[in-house]
This record gives sequence, C-alpha cells and structure tokens, in this order.
Amino acid sequence: MKLFQKLRYFIGGALTMALIGGAVTTAYAALTGKTIEVSTGVNVFVDDMPLKMDTEAFIYNGRTYLPVRSVSDAIGKPISWDSDTRSVYIGKHNGTEPIAWLWDLNTFTGINVTKQQSVIKDNLGNEHDNCIQGNFTNTYKINKQYSKISGTLFQTFGGRSEYGTSKLSIYGDGKLLYEATVQSGVEPIDFAVNLTGVNELKIQYNKSGQDYISAIADCGLWQ
Repeated sequence: MKLFQKLRYFIGGALTMALIGGAVTTAYAALTGKTIEVSTGVNVFVDDMPLKMDTEAFIYNGRTYLPVRSVSDAIGKPISWDSDTRSVYIGKHNGTEPIAWLWDLNTFTGINVTKQQSVIKDNLGNEHDNCIQGNFTNTYKINKQYSKISGTLFQTFGGRSEYGTSKLSIYGDGKLLYEATVQSGVEPIDFAVNLTGVNELKIQYNKSGQDYISAIADCGLWQ
C-alpha cells in the first residue's frame, strides 16, 4: 500500500475503467488538484494472462482505473495523445504527427531511447527537435500495429568535420528493410520504411567516432 502517491495524467497514466476490488490508500490527483481515497493492489488479467502495467491500477468510487497504454498494448491497438485537445486516441487516428514516437515505445530487448532536450543543427544548419543520439540496438514487439516508421538521419553541425560514420539499420521480423549511413559531406537523409504486417521491429544505430557527430530526428511510427 502506498500513501499519497501522485497520479500522473499523461498517456502512460491516462485512465480507462473496469470493475474490480482492492486495498485502500490515499492519492493526490494532479489534474484536479484534490486528494482522493482509492484502493490499490489490483491484479488485472486479459485472457487469463496478467496485464503488465507501468502505472498501478486503483479503485475509486467503485470503479477500477487502468493505464490506457497498458490496455492498448493488451488489445493490440496503438495509442496517441493530442495535447491541444487533451484527447487520447486508441486505434486509428488521422493526425499530422506520428501515432507514437520511438522513445514512447518500451523495448523488448535493449535500452529505451530518450529524446534530447535541446534543438540540434544538421550539417546544413537546419534545426531539428525530437532528436535521438547515442548508440543502441533495440527490438520492439509492435504486433502489426504500425504501417511505417519515418524520420531524418543527419550529421550534426558540430560534427560535420569529423571523420566518423553513423549507420542506421531497420529490420522487420528479422529481415533488413532499410539501411543508411551518414558522415562528413553527406546531406541529411529522410527515411520512411514500410512496417505493414511486422510483428518485431529491430533498430540498430551505430556510430564510430564521437557520440555527437550525428542524430536521428522526428523518429515516429504511423498507423
């Protein structure tokens, strides 16, 4: 039992409902700014298999609240968040942004990537937000939820005179789908890779030389 746990209202902790029961504790609801009494210690099963949740389920006023991302994973539907309208979309949504950024996905193997907090310039001087840096080899169980992955691979402005190379390889169910390399003198490369019918996505991003010499921008998955 946890006392005064802070409930996070973002996609990973946005809420949906079911009916169950559990033990009592107190929580602070960040969205409304009030303290509420809830029950925790809830176990949830889908087809007799335990539901893996990154946020604890709880009961309030006779209803059990579950993290939406865990539910979407269980039913095999992608999830997206529209901050302008404060809306959660499960399943099909025709938006102008990817339905998920790469750093939103939990890895099956490897280490979750993180978004760089600063804007990064490419070797042409153009600025990019939503960037990833650092070597990684990750696999993701995407369960045929996405139609493509897209982004931009580029040599950074600060690393444009370096002699190192950066290689991006994308695999679907063990098959190489795409490969690209940037180094000094190579302009930014936009990529869009078809993921239709892919269950397991594998991404390798390997760099020789300094870590800062390249980056991947706007790496997102589309439905």
